[in-house]
Amino acid sequence: MPLTDIAKDNQQEKREETDDYTTCGMIIGRFQAGQRPADIARALKKAPSTIADCIKRWKKTGSGIIQPRKGRPLKLSERDERAVVHSIREEPFLPF
Repeated sequence: MPLTDIAKDNQQEKREETDDYTTCGMIIGRFQAGQRPADIARALKKAPSTIADCIKRWKKTGSGIIQPRKGRPLKLSERDERAVVHSIREEPFLPF
């Protein structure tokens, strides 16, 4: 029996967002030319949901590009961070 990489079989495929200019631009261009989303998906070999998301984003924002998300909120405000840095610089060898 041949040895196989078990971890490789259990890994899920990573999903990628269609954020590049060319792919979403081609989708929007074909949509404006009158092609149906199903035909665009077949022609570009993309999932129909990808086509629909790109078109929806274009209708809402006027651009097919994905905007950056906010991410995790900061724990400290700028003022708190300055205070921590200041106190560490005053006495750098204090224990936790």
